[in-house]
This record gives sequence, C-alpha cells and structure tokens, in this order.
Amino acid sequence: MPKPSMIKGYFADIFSYRELIFNLVAKDFKVRYKTATLGFLWTLLNPLLMMVILSIVFSVFLKLQIAKYPLFLLTALLPWHFFSQSLSIATTSIVDNADLIRKVPFPREIIPLSAIIAQFIFFLLSLTILFIFLAIFKVRFTLLILYLPLLLLIEFIFTLGISLATSALHTQYRDVKYVIEAL
Repeated sequence: MPKPSMIKGYFADIFSYRELIFNLVAKDFKVRYKTATLGFLWTLLNPLLMMVILSIVFSVFLKLQIAKYPLFLLTALLPWHFFSQSLSIATTSIVDNADLIRKVPFPREIIPLSAIIAQFIFFLLSLTILFIFLAIFKVRFTLLILYLPLLLLIEFIFTLGISLATSALHTQYRDVKYVIEAL
C-alpha cells in the first residue's frame, strides 16, 4: 500500500505539468471540429439529435408511455456519451501521441488525462441542453441537485481509471481499441 506522502507527491508531480495539460486540452478543442462547418455547435447538436432519434423510435414506433421521455433519455445520454467518447479517445491517446512522448519526458498519464478533461468540458457544455429541457418541461429542482457536482466527479474519476488501464493496454495490444469500440 503506497504511503499518503507518495500519493500526494504523485499528484503534485502531475499538477506541476498543468501547462502541458492545458495545452493538450486546448489542442483537442482546436482539432476536434476544425474542419466542420458548424464547429463547436456539434457538441450541443450531437446529444440533441441522438435524443430526437431515440425519442421517435421508442415513443412512436415502440409506443413506450414514459412521461417526459425526451428528458428521461437526455439525462442518460449525456453521461453515457461522455463516458464512451472519453474511453474511445483516451484508449488510443498514448499511441496517437507517441512522437510527443519520445521528445519530452513527462508522466504518461497526462495524455489520457488531458483527453478526458477535454471531453469533460464538452460534457459540461452539453449539460446546458439538459437544463434547457428541464426548464421546457417545467421540472422543479430539489436539494438533490446539490449532488450533481459529486456525481460528475465520480463519473470523471471512474472514466479516468478505466481509460488509464485501457490506454496502457493499447500500447501493447492494439486490439484493445477494437474491443472498446465494440463494448
């Protein structure tokens, strides 16, 4: 079992590379929608379009009778989209940035971490759609909303943990990428 001072030193080491993390996150922002006409709007449109399509399929064709179904669906789609996108991108991130790793010495965990931070920022921005829909459907907030930051932190840490494992495995076994896509 590592000593608390070792863990504290590890996080301090990662924190000392915050400028590199910031630059990698900024690069992800610039590269992600560089060639798309709508650019950043795809961050908002993608979950919205998925919600519309799934709402039509399940409400119209399968005739599910769930009250406020689009809101119910969006509440599940946003965290899942964050998790699946983060895992997919972070799994290949170390191999994709091999040139950077060869040139500069730094903790390798920073690369998947920066990919997940970028996806998390996109996720937080797409939460605005959820809050707009909450207002449209006139959903009243309760004190349970105070748990939202804790839930977001738990999902971030969970995603980071799995992504660190899959990115490490992907450096040795390139099939991991395809397994993650299938799962």
